[in-house]
Amino acid sequence: MKDKINLIGIIVLLFNFTIFSVLLLSHANTKSLSNLKCITENVTQKQLPSGSIATAKLTTLFFLHNSAVTVINKGAIADQNKLYMVDRTTHFSIKNVGNSNIYHASKKKVDIAASDNVPTGLFENIELDGIDYFYVTNALNNAYIFHGLVLPIATCSTL
Repeated sequence: MKDKINLIGIIVLLFNFTIFSVLLLSHANTKSLSNLKCITENVTQKQLPSGSIATAKLTTLFFLHNSAVTVINKGAIADQNKLYMVDRTTHFSIKNVGNSNIYHASKKKVDIAASDNVPTGLFENIELDGIDYFYVTNALNNAYIFHGLVLPIATCSTL
């Protein structure tokens, strides 16, 4: 009888620990998504429709607010022995989809600085410009992953 009571006590403790862990982890993954500021540096190579290989070396800043995302891209794109400077800011309105951690981005506005000399369409061919839905995962204390619905978009560390 005493063994059954001890076993039931252990099961209740494990059940409570499991629920507490799930609640803690789910809160940790979404705790700071409003006002998230993070930075990433990446190198991307892509074959363009023309057959040439373009290489982009970019530093990207993400500013995720309650209902908006601002993405600042600075760097360079090399295509067919030409080097283009990237200096642009993209603003999205975002809306949470249902009660999920998925966001829908819309109402895009792009501000291109005078120093940005990338030909029309080249940046959009290299960077994943058509991403409308995304979610963000807190991978570590200061590291986040921006996911598209199929593939990761970027990893970044907080500022």
